[in-house]
Amino acid sequence: MERQEHRYMDDEQEEHTIGSLDTSMDRYLEHHELWRKRIPQDGSSLFRAVSEDLFSTQVHHYDVRLKCIEYMELNTNEYSPLITMPLSKYLTHLKDPTTPGGMLEVEALARCYRVRIIVYSGKDHDPVECQYGSKTIMLSLIGYQFDRVITEERRRLLGIVQEIIPDRFSIN
Repeated sequence: MERQEHRYMDDEQEEHTIGSLDTSMDRYLEHHELWRKRIPQDGSSLFRAVSEDLFSTQVHHYDVRLKCIEYMELNTNEYSPLITMPLSKYLTHLKDPTTPGGMLEVEALARCYRVRIIVYSGKDHDPVECQYGSKTIMLSLIGYQFDRVITEERRRLLGIVQEIIPDRFSIN
């Protein structure tokens, strides 16, 4: 039985197989010595990426989402003018884990966690920066999907750790 390759077109209409890391976003990041660490493609990708960066695990993604919502509720006057529906309705919808976060939530997360968040959206757009602290979280955004962005040095360190851990805990 022949293996079928699933293909997609990236934002430059270039064809790639799923799982390849050769999209225009990846080439752009690589040019800046950065690397995209993929996050599951679901409505929680923003919150998963921030959770992983802050807590070294995605497990807390729903708690991160709730903290974002709570922050926006406490600052109604700032966020109400930025959306077209009542803020309470918007935030109720945002509680659904399948509802994706966007740039409004990025800004709220930067404020409530007092961090600097940089969002890369490709070579044709300058990175968007929300600076409310000294710790930096880097993200990429393609469509509605957020992924983590890490330095090439951090990627190499993670690779070393992944090699060591199985050896340390293997049962022979």
